[in-house]
Amino acid sequence: MVTIGIDLGGTNMAAGIVDENCRILAHASVPTGVGRPYDDIVRDMGALVNRLVAENHVDWADVRWIGVGAPGVLDNDTGTVTDNSNIRWVNYPIRQKLQQYTDKPVFLGNDANVAAWAEFVGGCGKGTKNFLLLTLGTGVGGGIVLGGKLYTGSHNTAAELGHMIFRAGGEKCGDIGDGEACGLGGKGR
Repeated sequence: MVTIGIDLGGTNMAAGIVDENCRILAHASVPTGVGRPYDDIVRDMGALVNRLVAENHVDWADVRWIGVGAPGVLDNDTGTVTDNSNIRWVNYPIRQKLQQYTDKPVFLGNDANVAAWAEFVGGCGKGTKNFLLLTLGTGVGGGIVLGGKLYTGSHNTAAELGHMIFRAGGEKCGDIGDGEACGLGGKGR
């Protein structure tokens, strides 16, 4: 059995096929094309996954599920991107939309959180109890594992390290700013 992971980034989206031992068997990426209609981006995500499965001769019966890591604030229960500064999505039902391109269950998580969990389970954090991961890409993010559990906080935003206030009353953040100058992902650098 294998799983498929998708990283939805502000510049590129990448997909990989992973086995039960956390080994990446195959991967590919395409430009995200921010600014296009949301549905077009998800259509390309579905095409990327289907191409990856076909090119690597994977039987869909062997795929357990698809996991999507997306930046920003998410509702994991409904599979909705509620606020995403990198790709400018607001209240978009990504799980429902992506399932149109496959009959597999789709799970959604913050990209930095799922990266931290993946490293904790099968990567450089394996064997630790506490682990912190910092992501640097189109934006800045983070994931925290405490006592062997992923720590997401009360609103799934515990490790949004790119949205720390640097200067009270400063220039507004480029995305979800509240009048404060926040991290490297916005204008308040």
